Parts: sequence; structure tokens; C-alpha cells
Amino acid sequence: MKNNGIKASIYAMPDLLLQNRELKVKVSQKTTDEIDRAVTHVLGVSDFREKTRKREVVEARQIAMYFYKKRTRLSLAQIGMQLGNKDHATVLHACKTVKNLSESDKDFATKFEDVQEYLKNN
Repeated sequence: MKNNGIKASIYAMPDLLLQNRELKVKVSQKTTDEIDRAVTHVLGVSDFREKTRKREVVEARQIAMYFYKKRTRLSLAQIGMQLGNKDHATVLHACKTVKNLSESDKDFATKFEDVQEYLKNN
């Protein structure tokens, strides 16, 4: 009897794994939408995915990358693809830049904290 229970659970594993993956995708999508909304609302940048090097857009995109990395289970490559078809190394660089600027630049720190507060409250 115990063998049958083990076999049944082994055969059920693919279904359980698929359900778990679908749940993670839904949670990640909800979270990325929340981050997008927060960055757009707080920083006033309508499209931070556009291909430009304007400071406001770059900062918004970097802050979004930072929160994607911290609040989702997306890989660096997946984050880069979602945020303007960027490379994983660009995402990693953005996260380090956000951390450094939030510690050294008061204006940037204020923007960062405002986005963080918006995410916390909404």
C-alpha cells in the first residue's frame, strides 16, 4: 500500500510543479505591474522602457530594475528583457548604481525612497 502512495505522489509531481510555476508567474506579473505603476507615478516618466539616455528615463529604469530584482523571482536576463531589451549585466550594473546613488546623492535617495514608500502603501 505504501508503494502505491509513493508512486501516486511521484506521478503527481509534474502537475504540482506546473501549478507552482503558474502561481509564481502570476505573482511576478502582479508585482512587476505594481513596480511599473509606482515608478511611473512617482517619477513622472511615462515610458521608462524607451531607448534613450535621458537622465530622468535612465534613473527611472534603473530604479525599476532594482525593485524587479528585489521583489520578484525573475532572473537578471528576464528583467532586462522586460525593461527595454537590456542585457543581464546592465541590470546588475543598474542595481549597484541605485544602491550607491541612494547612499550618496540626496536627490536620488529621495526619489528612491518615494518609490519605495509608494510600493509599501499601494
